[in-house]
Amino acid sequence: MVSAATRRFADAVRSGRAEFRVGTVENMPLPDVAFEKALSVHTIYFWQSLRDGSAELARVLRPGGRVVLGFLPKAHMDQMNMPADIFTPREPGEVLAALQVGGFSDTEVRDRTREAHGSLEVCEDEPGGRSQRANRLASRPCSCNHKV
Repeated sequence: MVSAATRRFADAVRSGRAEFRVGTVENMPLPDVAFEKALSVHTIYFWQSLRDGSAELARVLRPGGRVVLGFLPKAHMDQMNMPADIFTPREPGEVLAALQVGGFSDTEVRDRTREAHGSLEVCEDEPGGRSQRANRLASRPCSCNHKV
């Protein structure tokens, strides 16, 4: 994957705008406070440890940084019958709790499962920050007949 991405985005790599490395969310090959933002969509099911992955994200984010984790909640994913040996469906509450234990203090869950088949986002501001806010925002009804 790294070599394929490097080839596909060769111009960005040459100009220093992109770099690809192999790692896990629990052990990223990155220096402390390397990023202001991080985005992960549909990978949380493969994390070995929500707590360790959350702590590692907090380590690589700068103070005031933001991480967005997009995923579908366990009830939805359970209907897909994914292989349990490699795939772990997650509840929004357990993800939120792990992020808070991992060092994030200003957290928010946005339920977008009814919005055009979107995903659930867990947004984090200020790893290690002062705020202790956690909000669950009401979902808006989907305009289609998708059953969640």
